[in-house]
Amino acid sequence: MTDVSQLAVHVNRGPNTAPRGSEEFCRTYAQQTAVSRIEAARNGNGGGANGFDRLRAEQEGDRAYERCRSGRTN
Repeated sequence: MTDVSQLAVHVNRGPNTAPRGSEEFCRTYAQQTAVSRIEAARNGNGGGANGFDRLRAEQEGDRAYERCRSGRTN
């Protein structure tokens, strides 16, 4: 499961430069997806992300990882 507790601090916010389809690429892709979900939650409710927002971000990150490993990143 994607750990989002400190994700926004550690995620690569620039382009994903790892070779497409590699473990590193998919891990970064998943982290970037989860962070996007957390940031959207912060912007939507005027405050910090709550437990439900974090759970949804983890789930979306996990799905993004699985999509990436199967060759689908869009």
